[in-house]
Amino acid sequence: MSKKMTIIIPTLNEPDNEAYNTVKNIYETADSNLFDIIVIDDCSDSKYRLNFNDFTGVRLIRNNKRIGVDECRQMGGELAATDNILILDSHMRFFNNSNWLNKMIECCEKEPTTLYCSVSLGLGYHVGMDLSKACGKYYAADLLFYDKTAPANRQSREILEPKWRSKEEKGEIYEVPIVLGAVYFMRRDRFHYLHGLKNLKMWGSSEVFLSLKNYLAGGVNKIHTGIEVGHRYRDNSPFVTEIRWLYYNKAYLCNTILPDDLSVKILGCLPKDINYKMAMESITQNKTEIDKERQYYQSIFTRKIQDFCNRFGISL
Repeated sequence: MSKKMTIIIPTLNEPDNEAYNTVKNIYETADSNLFDIIVIDDCSDSKYRLNFNDFTGVRLIRNNKRIGVDECRQMGGELAATDNILILDSHMRFFNNSNWLNKMIECCEKEPTTLYCSVSLGLGYHVGMDLSKACGKYYAADLLFYDKTAPANRQSREILEPKWRSKEEKGEIYEVPIVLGAVYFMRRDRFHYLHGLKNLKMWGSSEVFLSLKNYLAGGVNKIHTGIEVGHRYRDNSPFVTEIRWLYYNKAYLCNTILPDDLSVKILGCLPKDINYKMAMESITQNKTEIDKERQYYQSIFTRKIQDFCNRFGISL
């Protein structure tokens, strides 16, 4: 039986052996004949470095310097050898006897231009990793471009941000604006066609970037509510991401896939602090690559951003 899915799991300083436990849970709940796993350790401190020798079919890559979760995801997508890919965080849990992997494979093969996510079950905090005690269910996301009424000192997270949605009564699988929840599956060739998460730095904006590109290139973003996956939502991250990279990713998205007038409006909403200055300096330094990517996206996009807004009732 040939493998059908490559599961990509970046990890960095994950406490409680969570990366190992996530892999173990996958092997306990899915047919190992159907998947390979690529774990990318993004230069964890020595006490958090794990091995996965207990499992066949796991490739472990250790980065000698930190490159960020989105570059790790991109690396995994480029290394994948199967027709389908699944991108996960390293603190997840799957239900046994739920047929989750087969459902994902069937979706990818049935709709090769669709980007999917699952329902996200809130774990961590006081419930631990027990799926039966999940503290909430989350159903993909809407997109907030910017809040016109917000003050000038608004937080950057209120600009180009996904916002959790409530469940819609549209059957088991239905269209959503933005995938969210750290369980994303799609055809590998579609990921490559969209240039995946190429050039994003560290962490931030990946779901918005990939979802918008997929829609603008004629694809569809969907949630499969028949697949529920536990995700450990934490009070504090085990690593730090500099705010300038959060700004940079938003600016990169604006400069590569959004129309000029909207890009100017959104960038004008970002706080004009030292992080903004550093982000814009990096944008200027990477202008040649940004222009190249923008030209590529213009060549593959068949829809406009206004089509996206009209489809999902978003006002600009």
